[in-house]
Amino acid sequence: AKIGFSLLLPIRDPTYWTGIGWVRVHNNLINKDAAMGMSIAKQETYYIYVLRLEGGRWYVGSTKSIERRMRSHFSRGGAIATRECCPISIETIYQLTDYQIRTDCAHERAEVIIAMQIALQHGPQNVRGAKHGKSWAENPSPNNLRDIERYRCFATTEEGRFLMASLKQVPICELFEEPVLQRFATLGQRRIADRRLSPPIPELV
Repeated sequence: AKIGFSLLLPIRDPTYWTGIGWVRVHNNLINKDAAMGMSIAKQETYYIYVLRLEGGRWYVGSTKSIERRMRSHFSRGGAIATRECCPISIETIYQLTDYQIRTDCAHERAEVIIAMQIALQHGPQNVRGAKHGKSWAENPSPNNLRDIERYRCFATTEEGRFLMASLKQVPICELFEEPVLQRFATLGQRRIADRRLSPPIPELV
């Protein structure tokens, strides 16, 4: 039996298959009536990554440009959570050719499911990114909590298992040369040293 999912198959510009119907693009803008609340996937390679942070914390995200995103996280840019809590190392990186799953992109669902798995191991208070909260001082929003529960159910379906089986774990050494990894480590260590002179990381009450 065929698995019930739809790959993004661009037939001709500017029309795209979204998994629930065809969406026409006018001047590179998605028709709002056709795609309200919808993420439109393209057949592009995404990297879903897990960062180990100081203090036993974790961050999960996704990007099309893995080296640029890692450089941003380990320096003083990146997400709010990694600006507040310094990355120590890159734990895991997965690769996925994106496709449409109804109103979502596949990489969006995959990163949330991975974050859920880490939250089960280390506690949701120690995970950020992937709808698990932006800042360490705030909990996930009600909308994000609804999405997390929705993806939790999706992960148990045949479609969800297919998605997770589609992830390819990429050895970190294949993506980054050793001097680049050393540079990331140096940036993180420098930030941790500087933080000793800064206010403490905010905690949830």
